Amino acid sequence: MLRITKETDYGILVLTCFARAGSEVALTTKQLSEQTGIPYRMVCKILNLLTKKGLLQSQRGVRGGYQLVKNPQDVTLEEAICAMEGPITLTECTKDVCDCMAAKNCFVQDHWASINQAFRRALRGVTIMHMASPKKTNLFPMGVSGK
Repeated sequence: MLRITKETDYGILVLTCFARAGSEVALTTKQLSEQTGIPYRMVCKILNLLTKKGLLQSQRGVRGGYQLVKNPQDVTLEEAICAMEGPITLTECTKDVCDCMAAKNCFVQDHWASINQAFRRALRGVTIMHMASPKKTNLFPMGVSGK
């Protein structure tokens, strides 16, 4: 089963809180924990990671907290997932360095590379702002659905 980690799922939820709050608003760890229901310690871990990866900036002081570095319409799911998990690779052979014993005689490797590219393209087509908004329309009108 292909699945993103719970931590990444939480990270995307946290990023949507910033999108909903607006680009000028700083949110604290406590506020994010309360808004999402994610445990405080996990929110701390996610905020630290997203700050290190350059998606968030932190500010100290009375009006301190965290803010998105970019407009939420410019932060894609691909970027968010890569920040949380590293490069997106569906199979071993779509990694930069393939350590597969069957690679030499594999006839499906090119297909997996194309599928991986299509998957990443789909993730690039969805922004954090999309994720923060109520679902009104199909993000994938060409027949890709959640079913």
